[in-house]
Amino acid sequence: MATLADGVYALLAATVGPFWWVRRRWKGKRSPPLGARLGRFEPPPPHDGPTAWFHAVSVGEALAARDLVRRVAEARRDARIVVTCTTAAGLDVARRAYPDATVLPSPLDFSFAVRRFLDALRPTLLTLVELELWPNLLAACGARGVPVLVANARVSERSFGRYRALLRVLPRFLDPVTTFLARGPEHAARLRALGAPEGRVEVAGDLKFDNAEPAEPGALRRRLRAEVGWADDDPVLVAGSTHPGEERAVVEAMRRVRRLFPRCRLVLAPRHLERTREVTALLSSLQFAAVRRSDGASASEAPCLLLDTTGELARWYAAGDVAFVGGSLAPIGGHNLLEPAVYGVPMITGPHLATVRDTARLFAEAGALVEVKDAEALADRVAERFASPDAARRGGAAARSVIAERRGAAARCAEAVLRELDRRAPRGRSA
Repeated sequence: MATLADGVYALLAATVGPFWWVRRRWKGKRSPPLGARLGRFEPPPPHDGPTAWFHAVSVGEALAARDLVRRVAEARRDARIVVTCTTAAGLDVARRAYPDATVLPSPLDFSFAVRRFLDALRPTLLTLVELELWPNLLAACGARGVPVLVANARVSERSFGRYRALLRVLPRFLDPVTTFLARGPEHAARLRALGAPEGRVEVAGDLKFDNAEPAEPGALRRRLRAEVGWADDDPVLVAGSTHPGEERAVVEAMRRVRRLFPRCRLVLAPRHLERTREVTALLSSLQFAAVRRSDGASASEAPCLLLDTTGELARWYAAGDVAFVGGSLAPIGGHNLLEPAVYGVPMITGPHLATVRDTARLFAEAGALVEVKDAEALADRVAERFASPDAARRGGAAARSVIAERRGAAARCAEAVLRELDRRAPRGRSA
């Protein structure tokens, strides 16, 4: 299997790799050091106890794993915790979220890179956060007797087809995975349909709910609004994680809403900060006045605050009366719905929710989320929320209830990880 996978990777690196690299450079995106991803890094010092390795692809997975990693670290203080990420942004977040852990770029799935990584790390077990499955990594762990668990396992309808095709070529691909901790029953059913044995699949719930503890937004809402010169009773829409095409739709919607609510405001937060100049130019062309957050200036006379600073979006949802979560009018698949929900902010999305469909369904059934198809419908729903603050508050309260009712996945996942860790490295003994 390693020879086949390496051959495919080499072909892709030679043909697609240069174009991928140029495109990332053109967009200003960072990548982890290539040498480290090929297994050339300073190995951590020798460790007498077990090594629990957690892999999180990027920012969302790194944050989702926080409570899980904390529980394992507290229960097994003799264990070295290693966290790896694929993206530079994920590594930045992981270093802040896990100050006591060894944080490294994940190895590329070339067999030699995986071998070097495992030689340096000597993991006792590997926990993958969500379904980040690579053939050489799984095969190498299986050959070395390193158990692999998948926490927050999610199989969308689209990825189901891709994995089924891969399994036709590599029928034993999933064998090294000892436990799939599925996000929900439908994901567990798809895993079984892919051939995962019944005894290896458990429904543990969604880790992201454990890191989204409902919070009271009152003081934060007032402080953030005061910082930019907005009144507490100004109606505010927070449009977060937007993509190309969505900013125009949001501005067109706000133009319509401002005819009814002249004092309404917009917080606009593009998903990728490297698009700030592009979005600024768009706002100017649409003659929609905006102040950039990084300028630190008052926005008291501007209808829009352009959030061009890192790591602030989650708390800025607290300043809103309603939230539009991007990546959903554009065919991206949706983004984190829990960030506005924790502050009791009712949500609006577009119809493209493939990556967050389960969560969106929960919030929609509770009355905390509505879907729209275009700028006109977005304007109508925002105006409805602004016109009926009591209804908006009920929707926000419903969102907080959904979160509170679904916490507990981290404890269930930690129990499975600790069970496997104790089996491989009993307490008081080295790995």
